[in-house]
Amino acid sequence: MKTSTCPFDHTSPSDAPAGLAVFGGMSHGERMSLYADLRADDDDGVTYIPELDMWVVSRYNDCVEVYKDPEAFSSTQAASFANAFRKSPAALAVLKTSRVGTRARTLITTDPPEHTRYRRVMQRALEPGKFMRQITPRIQQIVAQLLDRATAVGHFDAVGDYAVHVPIRVVAAVLEVPEADVSQLKRWTDDFFAVQIDTVDEQTVVRAAHSVIEMESYFLAKINERRLTFYDDFLGRLLVDELGEDEDVLTDAEALNLITQVMVGGTESTTNFLGSLIHLVLGTEGLLDSLRANRAHIPDVIEECLRFACPLEGSFRTAIGDQKIGSTVVPDGARVMIAIASANRDDTQFGDPDFDEKRNMRGAPHLTFGRGVHACIGQQLARREALLTVEGLLDRLSAPHLDPQHQPEPLDTLGAIGYRHLPVRTS
Repeated sequence: MKTSTCPFDHTSPSDAPAGLAVFGGMSHGERMSLYADLRADDDDGVTYIPELDMWVVSRYNDCVEVYKDPEAFSSTQAASFANAFRKSPAALAVLKTSRVGTRARTLITTDPPEHTRYRRVMQRALEPGKFMRQITPRIQQIVAQLLDRATAVGHFDAVGDYAVHVPIRVVAAVLEVPEADVSQLKRWTDDFFAVQIDTVDEQTVVRAAHSVIEMESYFLAKINERRLTFYDDFLGRLLVDELGEDEDVLTDAEALNLITQVMVGGTESTTNFLGSLIHLVLGTEGLLDSLRANRAHIPDVIEECLRFACPLEGSFRTAIGDQKIGSTVVPDGARVMIAIASANRDDTQFGDPDFDEKRNMRGAPHLTFGRGVHACIGQQLARREALLTVEGLLDRLSAPHLDPQHQPEPLDTLGAIGYRHLPVRTS
């Protein structure tokens, strides 16, 4: 049984990014090769990386075990490596003007039993049948508008002209944000993402703090309105417990935190995935024609795309006490990375890890949406956006294909998988 031989000094989250150069200097392909090497380790696929002060879990079964044991692996520090607000007195001064005071921890950054309450509230708000019936026509409308616009000019950037716009406009519809305010919503989410590492300039950090206050003010008005008048939609079900369970009534701070998680969780990763999905569907020889002939196969292809091109490279946990993963013991307080992109390519589960549009995913489901109590609560919405995207390519573009004169530009952002630009011709 392996145990730590490296000094573990309980580095604070705000100091951790100094070591990100280990992965940051690598391309996506190079990181996938590194993960393959980690999985092939003779002992097991749990590796301590001193520069990150982090344990990387690279094998599928081990990742599943970490996901399924929240008592041993806490999610309280799951959101990010760091937050630039902590190092900016000017930004902290802006945040202190908040009308809700101390910010609440809710769905992503809590453990059971506290997490159980927030998940129950979100499941009520996202009541599967009702919510999807309500939102699907709006998604169809958004997809049609964007693809018809592309058809009119004969070409488009599948990221900048499409994948960026679908998720933010869908989230706007979920949160009852009018079309005129979508650009403001996008600015708030962009600013939030910008400060999830501490290597940004002071001006960006302070601007993001102002965005937080603006967002709070905007949604507090909606929260106050919905507390007075119930509507049977996402916000209404989030805020009003018709069963009268007092413990499920959210404070303003809790409601704002959950709304923020919808904004963030429903935009950036979905944008990245939709870009990858379009690239794989259009770039795999014969696949578009195959789907045109057999649309029942679209959901299976989407699952394979989710496995192969998962938009987030990993998620994070903190060990509570010394914990055994495989044959390795990680120490109390250790930062653990569940390497989703690695687990999704584990050949002991999936055989040849390359993209295979004929793969049956039912035997070993991918980990793109996590597993256990913290499994992504918005995964069905992401799948619906993906389904309607592929159907839109089939229905609204005559012969879409990757533009041979312009190469796709992959993201170079650590932890994110997708494309910055993806030129497409519509015929």
